[in-house]
Parts: sequence; structure tokens; C-alpha cells
Amino acid sequence: MMTKSKEYTNEPFVQIARKLNPAGELRESRTLAGGVSASTTYIEVATEDGAISRYVVRQHGEVDLRRDSDIARHEFELLQLLKQHGVPVAQPWLYDQSCGILPGPYIVAAYIEGRAELQPPGKLCRMPSC
Repeated sequence: MMTKSKEYTNEPFVQIARKLNPAGELRESRTLAGGVSASTTYIEVATEDGAISRYVVRQHGEVDLRRDSDIARHEFELLQLLKQHGVPVAQPWLYDQSCGILPGPYIVAAYIEGRAELQPPGKLCRMPSC
């Protein structure tokens, strides 16, 4: 069942689901709270055999785009590089700068269940200023 939000229509996310899997069907989309550097939308895409894949669509705002107009590409490439080197990050799946689906560039990465740990336990910084 698709979920609607006042902030957007589902149509762009239907199109993104089709880019990820031409036979896929958007099952759900919802805005995720807590994003600081980007607007994030959770989407579920069902395959022909009923398997569900979960993704996050990340769209950077005007401030980030003014600072780095290629920020989405840079983020996508960084995730690819980290993944290739065994760093446990979300699998990047799609990058689109065409502005044909959404009004700005975006990336799609695998959705990972959990929450951001903004203040991890223990001291990770070894600098005297920490």
C-alpha cells in the first residue's frame, strides 16, 4: 500500500522504483525525519516474485547544492568507494542528476534499519581538543 504525504506525490517515487527495477512496483513511500544535510524518503519496491527491497532516496537542499553542485554525485561515489573497501555503509544503487524525476539531483541507497548514533559511547577522538 502506498503512503502519501503532503510534501510530495508518489509519482516521482514510482518512477524511481521503475529505474531500480523496470518490473518493480512501489509499495510504500514516506518521508524520514531527522535528515540534516538532505531530505530523505524511504521507499519499498516489490519485484515480480513478491520480494521487497527497501531504499532511501536522498535529495540535498539548496545550501548544500550552492556549496557543491555535484554533492549527490560525490556522495554516491564516496559510498561506492567505501563499500569497495569493506566499510559497512549503505549500498549505493542509483544516482540521477537529470532533474527529470525530482527537481534536483538525488541518490538512492539501501535502507538500513537503525538510528543515527550522534554521540557514540566512549571517546573516539584522540586529539587533545576532544
